Amino acid sequence: RLYNVLKGEMIGEDSKIAAIGLLTNGNREDFEVVCGCLSRFFSLASDHHELTSFVDPGSIPFVLIYTPYRNIYGAVQDLKEDMDRRFNELQSDVSELKSDVSALNVTMGLVLELLNKKLT
Repeated sequence: RLYNVLKGEMIGEDSKIAAIGLLTNGNREDFEVVCGCLSRFFSLASDHHELTSFVDPGSIPFVLIYTPYRNIYGAVQDLKEDMDRRFNELQSDVSELKSDVSALNVTMGLVLELLNKKLT
């Protein structure tokens, strides 16, 4: 039915559909179950001519794609959170490095002070 709606009302009767794609999100394991069900459905549809009037699985590829994101906002938000996490880790590493440099500076100051006393 989707094929008939697309062909008849959305893109025109004279158009030819090259492929149909469906993006899904949600639980990855559920996606794999749905893939198996759709595969069996299209196999059965190709064997029953009354179903092929709705979609011809032999001539039109149907692509089912899993994405963990519901929309582009989810993808951008995930990227932002990852960048924030990395920035915080970097900031922590820089703070630790500053602390190490300060400790080294104090130690070097003491060494220089002792060397000056021995030289004088």
